[in-house]
Amino acid sequence: MDARELEHRFTSSTVRNRPIDNATIGKLLAWRIIGSLAVVTLFGFLVYVVNDIVISTQREQFLRTQSFAPGTADVKDVRAWMTLRLVSATFCVPESVLYAQLGIPSEQSKEEPTLGQLNSRYGFGMSEHGEYPAIVDKVQAAILAFRANPTPPGLAQIDAWMSIRYIANSTGVPENYLLAQTDIADPNAATQNLADLSVSIPYPGGVSGLVQTLQKVVTAYDESNSQ
Repeated sequence: MDARELEHRFTSSTVRNRPIDNATIGKLLAWRIIGSLAVVTLFGFLVYVVNDIVISTQREQFLRTQSFAPGTADVKDVRAWMTLRLVSATFCVPESVLYAQLGIPSEQSKEEPTLGQLNSRYGFGMSEHGEYPAIVDKVQAAILAFRANPTPPGLAQIDAWMSIRYIANSTGVPENYLLAQTDIADPNAATQNLADLSVSIPYPGGVSGLVQTLQKVVTAYDESNSQ
């Protein structure tokens, strides 16, 4: 064995047997924690994306099979996978009415929990009528109560997901009046959300133009009726 090989073996052995200092241990632990957090974050993101895709798919399939226009659906069509936004748009019942009837605070975050998630969050339990969340029964009751006594709660602002019928139910401005003031002749257009309606007409200025026009119409109507 020559001197070079002996030196190499000695150096390798020394490196392998060198004790690891506290700074090195700290760095290794830090990287392990960062790696674990990254995995957890990625997993959470994937769960959110998959859940959103599943809900979107269920929504599209449900609307296709039921073949109903928003605002004409039967309350029996309420499902636990729906969000309150979808329920309010489909049944043309203001979101604020649904929250008030459920006795829960309005969700201000970008997240839109499903009825099933809200059911767990607020402890409504299971329905007395079957193996499904009790919140479904409560939402059905809220829809029926509003239809029996459609008192408009008001509307802070108009959004693209709303329909003209939803806006009419929320503000008390007659549906036919909104259609006339926006120069929309087809009464069936009242059940389309504004984003889709602005494309199908098409409306000058797109969805933003339609939203702005409706906002002005509602404001002018309120002012004329308050005098």
